Amino acid sequence: ALRIALSGNPPDLILLDIMMPGMDGFDVCTRLKAASQTRDVPVIFLSANTDAVDKTRGIELGAVDYITKPFHNDEVKARVRNHLALKKMREELQEKNIMLERQVVEIKEKTKQLREKDLQLIEMDRMAGIFTLAAGIAHEINNPLGFLKSTLSALKNGMDKMRVALGYWED
Repeated sequence: ALRIALSGNPPDLILLDIMMPGMDGFDVCTRLKAASQTRDVPVIFLSANTDAVDKTRGIELGAVDYITKPFHNDEVKARVRNHLALKKMREELQEKNIMLERQVVEIKEKTKQLREKDLQLIEMDRMAGIFTLAAGIAHEINNPLGFLKSTLSALKNGMDKMRVALGYWED
């Protein structure tokens, strides 16, 4: 069984040969990619195998590169630098995606709150319209009622005067 001694942090990059005693590099790569702790660690194969089938298999198993032996140190260093830079960019992109997802949730919540406030404002506007209409109707009803009241009051006064006058004539 493959045991990787990691002290809390996985390596930034793994250089892996294919031909090794006990377990070949393909098996090691498969296990590295299956483990949650090392799944995202870039693997570069270094091998004397120049066969296209081996190169393709290595990439299909999750390796990011395949360098054949004999190799030039400067080439290996350049590829390692590039893949470390790519890993860093992927990690930054993942962090930004997480931040964006949080912002999307916040925006959705704020949008929901704004829609609720809009509905409240629409309802308040409707109620204000109803109150204005009711006040207008009440005013329109009060005018004839006021006229009727003053007319009835005048009629009552007139009838009282008539009663007094009739009483004057009866005596």
